[in-house]
Amino acid sequence: MSSSERHSSSSRSHGLKLGLLFVVAYLLLMLLWVPVHWTYPQIKSLLPAGSASQLPDIKRLQGTFWRGGAENISLPLELRSLSWQWDPGALLNVAMGYQLTLGLPQNQARVALAWDQSLVVNDLRLDGSLSDWVSSVQGQSLPLDVAISARLMGVRISEKGCLALQQGQVSLQNWQGLMSESLNRIGRIDATLVCVDGGLQVDFKGQSPELRLSGQWLLGPGLRFTFTAEAQPQGADVEDSLRGAGFVERRSGVWQLARQGRL
Repeated sequence: MSSSERHSSSSRSHGLKLGLLFVVAYLLLMLLWVPVHWTYPQIKSLLPAGSASQLPDIKRLQGTFWRGGAENISLPLELRSLSWQWDPGALLNVAMGYQLTLGLPQNQARVALAWDQSLVVNDLRLDGSLSDWVSSVQGQSLPLDVAISARLMGVRISEKGCLALQQGQVSLQNWQGLMSESLNRIGRIDATLVCVDGGLQVDFKGQSPELRLSGQWLLGPGLRFTFTAEAQPQGADVEDSLRGAGFVERRSGVWQLARQGRL
């Protein structure tokens, strides 16, 4: 093959790649502008029954895949509202990404679905009451409300579970509702988040000196969780509060609580 023939073949190959890239970009932009209230049900109907059931039911959709919002999103926790805006910067990491706002404007996160089907969450910020963005748990009214302040720099989640997590912190205070009187004796609860063997581990500590509470909550595969807590109360009235919350005195001066189940 002569040099001119090789040059012509290389030019055709380069032109074909540019053409395919243009078609993919065009189709992607067209999809982003299709009304989401029509597209989402169509996607669910085309998926196999098992896969479709993993997508949440949404009572109200508006906007497009480019920018829009939804209300009453049925997950293990039913979210009151969610809005999104496409994040083109995620394409640099071969991912489909969005900037999300959860309920109030200050509750935001960047999420992306990577090429390996892992979910990446970055720059998560939550400030406010749990009831601001969650209305029910598995169809039941929210039994507890609490003021939450959370920061999460980044986490990657795949079929294997939680793969990596950077600088996750959560603070809880001002409980309301079921067992709130006992929980408020704990004072503010500060927690750190880490990934352990594919699960999400939360190590927490209460700030009340009269209780000296610490513990751990671990969420594993299949949304199964284990919860353990230990306290060293400094008074009989505090012991009564612990007993009412389900704690048992395991040895002199040390009270413990253990629970497990599925979200």
